[in-house]
Amino acid sequence: MKVTRSNSSKSLNTEKIFSFMLVLLSFVLILLTLNSNVFSNRIDAHDSSMFLYFGKGISEGLIPYKDMFDHKGIVLFFIQYIANIVGLGNIFLGIFLVEAVFLLIALIFLYKTSYLVSRNHLICGVVILISSGLFSELYEGGNLSEEYALTFISISMYYFLKEIIGDSLKSYQYFLLGLMGGLVFFIRLNMISLWVVFCIGIAVREIIKKSFVSLFRKAFYIFLGGMSIVLLIIVFSIMTNSVEEMIFQTFTLNMQYSSTSLKERVAAFIFFFGLFSVYGLPIWFTVLFSKIVIKYREIEVEKRSVIVLILIALILNLFTIVVSGRNYRHYGITEIPFLIVLQCIAMGFYSKKFSRKKNLIVMFVFLFSMLPIFLPTVGERINNVNRKETPSYQSEQLDIARYIKNHSNEDEQIYVHAIDANIYLHSNRFSNSKFFVLPSLNYEEFPKLKNQFTNSLQKNPPKFIVISKNSFLEEHPNDRKLNKILIEKIKQDYHKVDAFDKSYYVFEKQ
Repeated sequence: MKVTRSNSSKSLNTEKIFSFMLVLLSFVLILLTLNSNVFSNRIDAHDSSMFLYFGKGISEGLIPYKDMFDHKGIVLFFIQYIANIVGLGNIFLGIFLVEAVFLLIALIFLYKTSYLVSRNHLICGVVILISSGLFSELYEGGNLSEEYALTFISISMYYFLKEIIGDSLKSYQYFLLGLMGGLVFFIRLNMISLWVVFCIGIAVREIIKKSFVSLFRKAFYIFLGGMSIVLLIIVFSIMTNSVEEMIFQTFTLNMQYSSTSLKERVAAFIFFFGLFSVYGLPIWFTVLFSKIVIKYREIEVEKRSVIVLILIALILNLFTIVVSGRNYRHYGITEIPFLIVLQCIAMGFYSKKFSRKKNLIVMFVFLFSMLPIFLPTVGERINNVNRKETPSYQSEQLDIARYIKNHSNEDEQIYVHAIDANIYLHSNRFSNSKFFVLPSLNYEEFPKLKNQFTNSLQKNPPKFIVISKNSFLEEHPNDRKLNKILIEKIKQDYHKVDAFDKSYYVFEKQ
Protein backbone atom coordinates (compact mmCIF):
# COMPACT_ATOMS: atom_id res chain seq x y z
CA MET A 1 0.00 0.00 0.00
CA LYS A 2 2.88 2.32 0.81
CA VAL A 3 4.42 1.70 -2.57
CA THR A 4 1.16 2.54 -4.31
CA ARG A 5 0.86 5.83 -2.45
CA SER A 6 4.48 6.64 -3.15
CA ASN A 7 4.04 5.98 -6.86
CA SER A 8 0.84 8.01 -6.88
CA SER A 9 2.60 10.91 -5.17
CA LYS A 10 5.51 10.76 -7.61
CA SER A 11 3.10 10.68 -10.53
CA LEU A 12 1.24 13.72 -9.18
CA ASN A 13 4.49 15.63 -8.67
CA THR A 14 5.55 14.76 -12.23
CA GLU A 15 2.22 16.12 -13.52
CA LYS A 16 2.70 19.32 -11.51
CA ILE A 17 6.22 19.87 -12.82
CA PHE A 18 5.16 19.14 -16.40
CA SER A 19 2.16 21.49 -16.09
CA PHE A 20 4.33 24.28 -14.67
CA MET A 21 6.71 23.80 -17.60
CA LEU A 22 3.78 24.19 -20.01
CA VAL A 23 2.73 27.41 -18.27
CA LEU A 24 6.33 28.67 -18.34
CA LEU A 25 6.52 27.84 -22.06
CA SER A 26 3.28 29.79 -22.59
CA PHE A 27 4.76 32.74 -20.69
CA VAL A 28 7.89 32.81 -22.86
CA LEU A 29 5.97 32.39 -26.13
CA ILE A 30 3.55 35.21 -25.32
CA LEU A 31 6.40 37.51 -24.26
CA LEU A 32 8.09 36.94 -27.63
CA THR A 33 4.95 38.18 -29.41
CA LEU A 34 5.11 41.57 -27.67
CA ASN A 35 6.44 44.55 -29.60
CA SER A 36 8.28 45.64 -26.47
CA ASN A 37 10.36 42.46 -26.12
CA VAL A 38 14.14 42.93 -26.37
CA PHE A 39 14.41 41.02 -29.68
CA SER A 40 11.63 42.96 -31.42
CA ASN A 41 12.11 44.82 -34.71
CA ARG A 42 8.85 46.72 -34.25
CA ILE A 43 8.04 50.03 -32.64
CA ASP A 44 4.87 50.37 -30.62
CA ALA A 45 1.44 50.05 -32.19
CA HIS A 46 -0.96 53.00 -32.23
CA ASP A 47 -2.66 52.65 -28.83
CA SER A 48 0.48 51.47 -27.06
CA SER A 49 2.45 54.51 -28.23
CA MET A 50 -0.30 56.80 -26.93
CA PHE A 51 -0.24 55.18 -23.50
CA LEU A 52 3.55 55.41 -23.33
CA TYR A 53 3.26 59.12 -24.14
CA PHE A 54 1.03 59.49 -21.08
CA GLY A 55 3.57 57.69 -18.90
CA LYS A 56 6.41 59.85 -20.16
CA GLY A 57 4.27 62.96 -19.88
CA ILE A 58 3.38 62.28 -16.24
CA SER A 59 7.10 61.81 -15.52
CA GLU A 60 7.71 65.28 -16.98
CA GLY A 61 4.92 66.91 -14.97
CA LEU A 62 2.08 66.82 -17.51
CA ILE A 63 -1.39 66.19 -16.06
CA PRO A 64 -3.60 63.43 -17.54
CA TYR A 65 -6.74 64.72 -19.29
CA LYS A 66 -5.72 68.35 -18.74
CA ASP A 67 -2.43 68.29 -20.69
CA MET A 68 -3.00 64.99 -22.54
CA PHE A 69 -6.32 64.06 -24.14
CA ASP A 70 -7.73 60.52 -24.27
CA HIS A 71 -10.78 58.56 -23.14
CA LYS A 72 -9.02 55.67 -21.34
CA GLY A 73 -8.95 55.41 -17.54
CA ILE A 74 -6.27 56.99 -15.39
CA VAL A 75 -5.06 53.68 -13.90
CA LEU A 76 -3.74 52.72 -17.33
CA PHE A 77 -1.72 55.92 -17.52
CA PHE A 78 -0.16 55.38 -14.10
CA ILE A 79 0.88 51.88 -15.16
CA GLN A 80 2.80 53.58 -17.99
CA TYR A 81 4.29 56.03 -15.49
CA ILE A 82 5.47 53.10 -13.36
CA ALA A 83 7.06 51.62 -16.50
CA ASN A 84 9.10 54.79 -16.95
CA ILE A 85 10.30 54.52 -13.34
CA VAL A 86 11.07 50.80 -13.63
CA GLY A 87 13.03 51.42 -16.83
CA LEU A 88 15.01 54.22 -15.14
CA GLY A 89 13.83 56.66 -17.80
CA ASN A 90 13.91 54.08 -20.61
CA ILE A 91 10.16 53.64 -20.94
CA PHE A 92 10.53 51.03 -23.72
CA LEU A 93 12.49 48.69 -21.44
CA GLY A 94 10.26 49.56 -18.50
CA ILE A 95 7.04 48.66 -20.28
CA PHE A 96 8.42 45.25 -21.27
CA LEU A 97 9.27 44.50 -17.63
CA VAL A 98 5.83 45.70 -16.49
CA GLU A 99 4.08 43.62 -19.16
CA ALA A 100 6.11 40.57 -18.15
CA VAL A 101 5.09 40.94 -14.50
CA PHE A 102 1.41 41.46 -15.35
CA LEU A 103 1.41 38.46 -17.69
CA LEU A 104 3.14 36.21 -15.16
CA ILE A 105 0.65 37.12 -12.42
CA ALA A 106 -2.27 36.58 -14.83
CA LEU A 107 -1.01 33.12 -15.83
CA ILE A 108 -0.38 32.12 -12.20
CA PHE A 109 -3.92 33.02 -11.18
CA LEU A 110 -5.45 31.48 -14.30
CA TYR A 111 -3.62 28.29 -13.38
CA LYS A 112 -4.81 28.46 -9.76
CA THR A 113 -8.39 29.08 -10.90
CA SER A 114 -8.23 26.28 -13.46
CA TYR A 115 -7.02 23.85 -10.81
CA LEU A 116 -9.72 25.04 -8.41
CA VAL A 117 -12.45 23.97 -10.86
CA SER A 118 -10.80 20.91 -12.44
CA ARG A 119 -8.52 19.44 -9.73
CA ASN A 120 -6.22 18.30 -12.51
CA HIS A 121 -2.81 19.91 -13.02
CA LEU A 122 -2.36 18.47 -16.48
CA ILE A 123 -5.62 19.96 -17.75
CA CYS A 124 -4.56 23.39 -16.44
CA GLY A 125 -1.17 23.33 -18.15
CA VAL A 126 -2.46 22.02 -21.48
CA VAL A 127 -5.38 24.49 -21.68
CA ILE A 128 -3.14 27.47 -20.86
CA LEU A 129 -0.55 26.41 -23.45
CA ILE A 130 -3.23 26.07 -26.13
CA SER A 131 -4.59 29.48 -25.09
CA SER A 132 -1.19 31.05 -25.87
CA GLY A 133 -2.43 31.23 -29.46
CA LEU A 134 -5.40 33.28 -28.33
CA PHE A 135 -3.15 35.52 -26.21
CA SER A 136 -0.84 36.08 -29.20
CA GLU A 137 -3.69 36.91 -31.55
CA LEU A 138 -5.58 39.23 -29.20
CA TYR A 139 -2.62 41.04 -27.62
CA GLU A 140 -1.76 42.60 -31.02
CA GLY A 141 1.74 43.51 -29.88
CA GLY A 142 0.80 44.31 -26.30
CA ASN A 143 0.61 47.26 -23.92
CA LEU A 144 -3.14 47.63 -24.25
CA SER A 145 -5.76 48.45 -21.63
CA GLU A 146 -7.37 44.99 -21.77
CA GLU A 147 -3.98 43.36 -21.16
CA TYR A 148 -3.68 44.96 -17.72
CA ALA A 149 -7.36 44.48 -16.92
CA LEU A 150 -6.85 40.76 -17.67
CA THR A 151 -4.48 40.45 -14.70
CA PHE A 152 -6.93 42.07 -12.28
CA ILE A 153 -9.78 39.98 -13.73
CA SER A 154 -7.74 36.78 -13.35
CA ILE A 155 -6.92 37.53 -9.71
CA SER A 156 -10.53 38.40 -8.93
CA MET A 157 -11.96 35.37 -10.73
CA TYR A 158 -9.86 33.11 -8.52
CA TYR A 159 -11.14 34.71 -5.32
CA PHE A 160 -14.74 34.90 -6.54
CA LEU A 161 -14.76 31.19 -7.42
CA LYS A 162 -13.03 30.35 -4.15
CA GLU A 163 -15.78 32.30 -2.36
CA ILE A 164 -18.57 30.50 -4.22
CA ILE A 165 -17.04 27.08 -3.59
CA GLY A 166 -15.96 27.69 0.03
CA ASP A 167 -18.66 30.22 1.00
CA SER A 168 -16.17 32.50 2.72
CA LEU A 169 -13.00 34.54 2.29
CA LYS A 170 -10.96 36.58 4.71
CA SER A 171 -11.93 40.22 5.08
CA TYR A 172 -8.83 41.48 3.25
CA GLN A 173 -9.67 39.20 0.29
CA TYR A 174 -13.11 40.80 -0.09
CA PHE A 175 -11.37 44.18 0.12
CA LEU A 176 -8.97 42.99 -2.59
CA LEU A 177 -11.92 42.07 -4.83
CA GLY A 178 -13.28 45.61 -4.51
CA LEU A 179 -9.82 47.07 -5.07
CA MET A 180 -9.35 45.04 -8.27
CA GLY A 181 -12.81 46.08 -9.47
CA GLY A 182 -11.97 49.73 -8.88
CA LEU A 183 -8.71 49.42 -10.80
CA VAL A 184 -10.45 47.79 -13.78
CA PHE A 185 -13.25 50.38 -13.70
CA PHE A 186 -10.66 53.15 -14.01
CA ILE A 187 -8.85 51.37 -16.82
CA ARG A 188 -12.04 51.12 -18.82
CA LEU A 189 -15.49 51.08 -17.28
CA ASN A 190 -17.05 48.47 -19.59
CA MET A 191 -14.77 45.65 -18.38
CA ILE A 192 -16.36 44.92 -14.98
CA SER A 193 -18.74 42.11 -16.02
CA LEU A 194 -17.08 39.67 -13.61
CA TRP A 195 -17.79 41.90 -10.59
CA VAL A 196 -21.37 42.64 -11.66
CA VAL A 197 -22.29 38.96 -12.09
CA PHE A 198 -20.48 37.50 -9.09
CA CYS A 199 -21.42 40.25 -6.63
CA ILE A 200 -25.08 39.77 -7.57
CA GLY A 201 -24.62 35.99 -7.33
CA ILE A 202 -23.13 36.22 -3.83
CA ALA A 203 -25.86 38.64 -2.73
CA VAL A 204 -28.64 36.34 -4.00
CA ARG A 205 -27.11 33.34 -2.21
CA GLU A 206 -26.80 35.21 1.09
CA ILE A 207 -30.37 36.53 0.84
CA ILE A 208 -31.74 33.03 0.15
CA LYS A 209 -29.83 31.74 3.18
CA LYS A 210 -30.99 34.80 5.17
CA SER A 211 -27.36 35.43 6.12
CA PHE A 212 -27.79 39.19 6.24
CA VAL A 213 -24.88 39.82 8.62
CA SER A 214 -22.57 37.86 6.32
CA LEU A 215 -23.94 39.74 3.29
CA PHE A 216 -23.31 43.09 4.98
CA ARG A 217 -19.75 42.10 5.90
CA LYS A 218 -18.88 40.95 2.39
CA ALA A 219 -20.55 43.92 0.70
CA PHE A 220 -18.86 46.34 3.11
CA TYR A 221 -15.32 45.14 2.38
CA ILE A 222 -15.88 44.89 -1.39
CA PHE A 223 -17.36 48.39 -1.39
CA LEU A 224 -14.50 49.66 0.78
CA GLY A 225 -11.93 48.25 -1.66
CA GLY A 226 -13.62 49.86 -4.65
CA MET A 227 -14.12 53.19 -2.91
CA SER A 228 -10.45 53.36 -1.90
CA ILE A 229 -9.54 53.56 -5.60
CA VAL A 230 -12.33 56.06 -6.30
CA LEU A 231 -11.20 58.31 -3.44
CA LEU A 232 -7.54 58.18 -4.48
CA ILE A 233 -8.47 59.22 -8.03
CA ILE A 234 -10.81 61.97 -6.80
CA VAL A 235 -8.07 63.35 -4.52
CA PHE A 236 -5.55 63.28 -7.39
CA SER A 237 -8.03 65.01 -9.73
CA ILE A 238 -8.78 67.72 -7.18
CA MET A 239 -5.08 68.29 -6.46
CA THR A 240 -4.34 68.63 -10.19
CA ASN A 241 -7.52 70.63 -10.90
CA SER A 242 -8.56 68.11 -13.57
CA VAL A 243 -11.89 66.79 -12.21
CA GLU A 244 -14.01 68.18 -15.05
CA GLU A 245 -11.65 66.94 -17.77
CA MET A 246 -11.34 63.50 -16.15
CA ILE A 247 -15.11 63.01 -15.90
CA PHE A 248 -15.71 64.19 -19.47
CA GLN A 249 -12.98 62.12 -21.10
CA THR A 250 -13.29 58.96 -18.97
CA PHE A 251 -17.08 58.72 -18.77
CA THR A 252 -18.98 61.08 -21.10
CA LEU A 253 -16.65 60.69 -24.08
CA ASN A 254 -16.33 56.95 -23.52
CA MET A 255 -20.10 56.51 -23.73
CA GLN A 256 -20.25 58.55 -26.93
CA TYR A 257 -17.28 56.63 -28.33
CA SER A 258 -19.22 53.37 -27.81
CA SER A 259 -22.33 54.72 -29.54
CA THR A 260 -22.75 52.71 -32.76
CA SER A 261 -25.52 51.16 -34.84
CA LEU A 262 -27.10 47.75 -34.27
CA LYS A 263 -25.71 46.59 -37.62
CA GLU A 264 -22.15 47.38 -36.50
CA ARG A 265 -22.69 45.55 -33.21
CA VAL A 266 -24.04 42.48 -34.98
CA ALA A 267 -21.02 42.52 -37.29
CA ALA A 268 -18.71 42.78 -34.26
CA PHE A 269 -20.52 39.87 -32.58
CA ILE A 270 -20.10 37.68 -35.67
CA PHE A 271 -16.42 38.61 -35.85
CA PHE A 272 -15.63 37.78 -32.22
CA PHE A 273 -17.84 34.70 -32.15
CA GLY A 274 -15.90 33.38 -35.13
CA LEU A 275 -12.61 34.24 -33.45
CA PHE A 276 -13.48 32.44 -30.21
CA SER A 277 -15.06 29.52 -32.08
CA VAL A 278 -11.60 28.51 -33.33
CA TYR A 279 -10.68 27.90 -29.68
CA GLY A 280 -13.84 25.94 -28.96
CA LEU A 281 -16.10 28.49 -27.23
CA PRO A 282 -19.40 27.14 -28.68
CA ILE A 283 -18.37 23.53 -27.95
CA TRP A 284 -17.37 24.10 -24.33
CA PHE A 285 -20.35 26.38 -23.73
CA THR A 286 -22.73 23.74 -25.12
CA VAL A 287 -21.06 20.92 -23.15
CA LEU A 288 -21.41 22.76 -19.84
CA PHE A 289 -24.89 24.09 -20.54
CA SER A 290 -26.08 20.59 -21.49
CA LYS A 291 -24.39 19.10 -18.45
CA ILE A 292 -26.09 21.45 -16.03
CA VAL A 293 -29.50 21.00 -17.69
CA ILE A 294 -29.44 17.21 -18.09
CA LYS A 295 -27.63 16.28 -14.86
CA TYR A 296 -28.65 19.23 -12.72
CA ARG A 297 -29.32 17.22 -9.55
CA GLU A 298 -26.12 15.20 -9.82
CA ILE A 299 -23.90 18.29 -9.69
CA GLU A 300 -22.99 19.78 -6.31
CA VAL A 301 -24.68 23.09 -5.47
CA GLU A 302 -21.37 24.98 -5.40
CA LYS A 303 -20.32 23.52 -8.76
CA ARG A 304 -23.69 24.44 -10.27
CA SER A 305 -23.33 28.00 -8.99
CA VAL A 306 -19.83 28.29 -10.46
CA ILE A 307 -20.96 27.02 -13.88
CA VAL A 308 -24.05 29.24 -14.04
CA LEU A 309 -22.17 32.37 -12.95
CA ILE A 310 -19.28 31.72 -15.36
CA LEU A 311 -21.69 31.23 -18.27
CA ILE A 312 -23.61 34.41 -17.43
CA ALA A 313 -20.41 36.43 -16.95
CA LEU A 314 -19.03 35.09 -20.25
CA ILE A 315 -22.17 36.20 -22.12
CA LEU A 316 -22.26 39.62 -20.44
CA ASN A 317 -18.55 40.16 -21.09
CA LEU A 318 -19.02 39.23 -24.75
CA PHE A 319 -21.81 41.81 -24.94
CA THR A 320 -19.51 44.53 -23.53
CA ILE A 321 -16.89 43.57 -26.13
CA VAL A 322 -19.24 43.98 -29.10
CA VAL A 323 -21.21 46.98 -27.81
CA SER A 324 -18.78 49.45 -29.44
CA GLY A 325 -19.33 47.80 -32.83
CA ARG A 326 -15.59 47.76 -33.55
CA ASN A 327 -13.66 44.67 -34.67
CA TYR A 328 -10.56 45.42 -32.62
CA ARG A 329 -9.08 42.07 -31.66
CA HIS A 330 -7.66 43.30 -28.36
CA TYR A 331 -11.19 43.96 -27.10
CA GLY A 332 -11.49 40.17 -26.81
CA ILE A 333 -8.65 39.83 -24.26
CA THR A 334 -11.05 40.06 -21.31
CA GLU A 335 -12.86 36.94 -22.56
CA ILE A 336 -9.74 34.77 -22.18
CA PRO A 337 -10.20 33.92 -18.45
CA PHE A 338 -13.80 32.84 -19.02
CA LEU A 339 -12.85 30.63 -21.96
CA ILE A 340 -9.96 28.99 -20.06
CA VAL A 341 -12.07 28.27 -16.97
CA LEU A 342 -14.94 27.03 -19.13
CA GLN A 343 -12.66 24.47 -20.79
CA CYS A 344 -11.15 23.35 -17.49
CA ILE A 345 -14.55 22.80 -15.85
CA ALA A 346 -15.79 20.77 -18.82
CA MET A 347 -12.62 18.70 -19.09
CA GLY A 348 -12.53 18.25 -15.31
CA PHE A 349 -15.93 16.54 -15.39
CA TYR A 350 -14.74 13.87 -17.78
CA SER A 351 -11.20 13.44 -16.44
CA LYS A 352 -12.65 11.96 -13.24
CA LYS A 353 -13.93 8.99 -15.23
CA PHE A 354 -10.44 8.01 -16.39
CA SER A 355 -7.38 6.65 -14.64
CA ARG A 356 -4.30 8.85 -14.37
CA LYS A 357 -2.68 6.96 -17.25
CA LYS A 358 -5.72 7.39 -19.52
CA ASN A 359 -5.94 11.06 -18.55
CA LEU A 360 -2.35 11.49 -19.62
CA ILE A 361 -3.06 9.90 -23.00
CA VAL A 362 -6.23 11.97 -23.52
CA MET A 363 -4.40 15.21 -22.67
CA PHE A 364 -1.57 14.47 -25.09
CA VAL A 365 -4.03 13.60 -27.85
CA PHE A 366 -5.94 16.82 -27.15
CA LEU A 367 -2.74 18.88 -27.12
CA PHE A 368 -1.43 17.46 -30.39
CA SER A 369 -4.83 17.81 -32.07
CA MET A 370 -4.81 21.52 -31.15
CA LEU A 371 -1.25 22.18 -32.35
CA PRO A 372 -2.39 23.17 -35.89
CA ILE A 373 -4.70 25.78 -34.35
CA PHE A 374 -2.53 27.64 -31.84
CA LEU A 375 1.07 26.96 -32.93
CA PRO A 376 0.94 28.69 -36.37
CA THR A 377 -0.63 31.78 -34.76
CA VAL A 378 2.09 32.02 -32.13
CA GLY A 379 4.86 31.23 -34.62
CA GLU A 380 3.67 33.78 -37.16
CA ARG A 381 3.41 36.51 -34.54
CA ILE A 382 6.88 35.76 -33.14
CA ASN A 383 8.32 35.77 -36.66
CA ASN A 384 6.64 39.06 -37.57
CA VAL A 385 7.82 40.81 -34.42
CA ASN A 386 11.37 39.48 -34.09
CA ARG A 387 12.66 38.25 -37.44
CA LYS A 388 11.12 40.37 -40.17
CA GLU A 389 12.54 43.80 -40.97
CA THR A 390 10.94 46.87 -39.48
CA PRO A 391 7.96 47.88 -41.69
CA SER A 392 8.78 50.76 -44.03
CA TYR A 393 6.23 53.13 -42.50
CA GLN A 394 7.74 52.55 -39.04
CA SER A 395 11.26 53.10 -40.38
CA GLU A 396 10.06 56.37 -41.87
CA GLN A 397 8.63 57.42 -38.52
CA LEU A 398 11.98 56.72 -36.86
CA ASP A 399 13.77 58.77 -39.56
CA ILE A 400 11.36 61.66 -39.00
CA ALA A 401 11.89 61.42 -35.23
CA ARG A 402 15.67 61.60 -35.70
CA TYR A 403 15.34 64.60 -38.02
CA ILE A 404 13.12 66.47 -35.55
CA LYS A 405 15.44 65.62 -32.66
CA ASN A 406 18.44 66.98 -34.59
CA HIS A 407 16.67 70.14 -35.77
CA SER A 408 14.91 71.29 -32.61
CA ASN A 409 15.50 71.82 -28.91
CA GLU A 410 13.94 69.69 -26.16
CA ASP A 411 11.68 72.54 -25.06
CA GLU A 412 10.31 73.05 -28.60
CA GLN A 413 7.00 71.34 -29.31
CA ILE A 414 5.69 69.48 -32.35
CA TYR A 415 2.39 68.09 -33.58
CA VAL A 416 1.82 64.68 -35.21
CA HIS A 417 -1.62 64.54 -36.80
CA ALA A 418 -3.81 61.43 -36.44
CA ILE A 419 -0.95 58.93 -36.76
CA ASP A 420 0.34 57.67 -33.38
CA ALA A 421 2.73 58.85 -30.66
CA ASN A 422 5.92 57.11 -31.80
CA ILE A 423 7.45 60.23 -33.35
CA TYR A 424 6.98 62.10 -30.07
CA LEU A 425 8.52 59.23 -28.09
CA HIS A 426 11.56 58.68 -30.32
CA SER A 427 12.27 62.38 -30.87
CA ASN A 428 11.84 63.08 -27.15
CA ARG A 429 9.45 65.93 -27.92
CA PHE A 430 5.98 66.75 -26.63
CA SER A 431 2.89 68.05 -28.41
CA ASN A 432 1.96 71.72 -28.61
CA SER A 433 -1.39 70.88 -26.98
CA LYS A 434 -3.26 68.10 -25.19
CA PHE A 435 -4.36 66.78 -28.61
CA PHE A 436 -1.16 64.83 -29.25
CA VAL A 437 -3.01 61.97 -31.00
CA LEU A 438 -6.66 62.44 -31.86
CA PRO A 439 -9.00 59.70 -30.56
CA SER A 440 -11.27 58.15 -33.18
CA LEU A 441 -14.17 60.63 -33.08
CA ASN A 442 -16.11 62.74 -35.55
CA TYR A 443 -14.95 66.18 -34.41
CA GLU A 444 -17.67 67.96 -36.37
CA GLU A 445 -19.97 66.62 -33.64
CA PHE A 446 -17.72 68.04 -30.89
CA PRO A 447 -17.48 71.82 -31.59
CA LYS A 448 -15.87 72.53 -28.20
CA LEU A 449 -13.01 70.11 -28.89
CA LYS A 450 -12.68 71.49 -32.42
CA ASN A 451 -12.34 75.05 -31.07
CA GLN A 452 -9.79 73.97 -28.47
CA PHE A 453 -7.71 72.32 -31.18
CA THR A 454 -7.90 75.42 -33.41
CA ASN A 455 -6.94 77.74 -30.55
CA SER A 456 -3.93 75.59 -29.67
CA LEU A 457 -2.63 75.92 -33.24
CA GLN A 458 -3.02 79.70 -33.13
CA LYS A 459 -1.72 80.39 -29.62
CA ASN A 460 1.02 77.77 -29.45
CA PRO A 461 2.04 76.80 -33.01
CA PRO A 462 4.35 73.74 -33.10
CA LYS A 463 7.81 73.92 -34.66
CA PHE A 464 7.11 70.82 -36.77
CA ILE A 465 3.87 69.29 -38.03
CA VAL A 466 3.76 65.71 -39.30
CA ILE A 467 0.76 64.54 -41.32
CA SER A 468 0.14 61.50 -43.49
CA LYS A 469 0.61 62.08 -47.21
CA ASN A 470 -2.89 60.79 -47.99
CA SER A 471 -4.53 63.16 -45.52
CA PHE A 472 -2.66 66.19 -46.84
CA LEU A 473 -3.40 65.40 -50.50
CA GLU A 474 -7.09 64.70 -49.89
CA GLU A 475 -9.14 66.55 -52.54
CA HIS A 476 -11.93 67.82 -50.33
CA PRO A 477 -10.71 67.81 -46.70
CA ASN A 478 -13.26 68.19 -43.93
CA ASP A 479 -13.08 68.49 -40.17
CA ARG A 480 -14.33 65.04 -39.20
CA LYS A 481 -10.69 64.42 -38.23
CA LEU A 482 -9.76 68.13 -38.16
CA ASN A 483 -7.83 67.76 -41.44
CA LYS A 484 -9.18 70.95 -43.02
CA ILE A 485 -8.22 73.23 -40.11
CA LEU A 486 -4.72 71.79 -39.95
CA ILE A 487 -4.05 71.91 -43.70
CA GLU A 488 -5.12 75.56 -43.84
CA LYS A 489 -2.70 76.35 -41.00
CA ILE A 490 0.13 74.46 -42.73
CA LYS A 491 -0.37 76.31 -46.02
CA GLN A 492 -0.41 79.62 -44.19
CA ASP A 493 2.60 79.33 -41.84
CA TYR A 494 4.72 76.28 -42.72
CA HIS A 495 7.07 75.01 -45.41
CA LYS A 496 7.64 71.39 -46.41
CA VAL A 497 10.77 69.47 -45.41
CA ASP A 498 11.82 67.86 -48.70
CA ALA A 499 13.61 64.91 -47.09
CA PHE A 500 10.28 63.10 -46.51
CA ASP A 501 7.90 62.19 -49.30
CA LYS A 502 6.80 58.55 -48.83
CA SER A 503 4.00 57.93 -46.33
CA TYR A 504 4.30 61.17 -44.38
CA TYR A 505 4.93 64.87 -44.94
CA VAL A 506 6.91 66.98 -42.47
CA PHE A 507 6.36 70.73 -42.27
CA GLU A 508 8.50 73.26 -40.39
CA LYS A 509 7.30 76.62 -39.12
CA GLN A 510 8.50 79.51 -41.31
